[in-house]
Amino acid sequence: DTQDNPDPKSLQQAAQPRSATVVTSRPNKWRPKWRHIIPLIIAAVGWMVVHRSFHPSQPRTAPAHFRGGLRDGILMPIALPWLLLGQDVSIYALENTGRPYKIGYTLGVNGCGAVFFGLLYRRFHRARTRSEGPRKTS
Repeated sequence: DTQDNPDPKSLQQAAQPRSATVVTSRPNKWRPKWRHIIPLIIAAVGWMVVHRSFHPSQPRTAPAHFRGGLRDGILMPIALPWLLLGQDVSIYALENTGRPYKIGYTLGVNGCGAVFFGLLYRRFHRARTRSEGPRKTS
């Protein structure tokens, strides 16, 4: 009759609260992370656009207008790696319409810089606020 007289060890185990055992799968170290893949996709698309615009299949026949200046301004910072590698790439259309092209070029360069530095500032700001923890209010 072991049911009538349980041993003290089993009573002690029954009195202790049981913790739920959670079985988790081991993360696969080869599984790609989206935060690493998306910048690579963006860089590949950017490289294709830059390569296509710096080496056009047909030469320009008409002078570049506002939209051409905007495109050249956006692509100008992306040309830096090619310039550092010694390739001679054109970052400015010599045949342009004057003021409209220059306004588009300026807006393109500044817009690209605002996006880049805005995202960079946002990333540093997030990292700083995470490391400081929640702010105390008085």
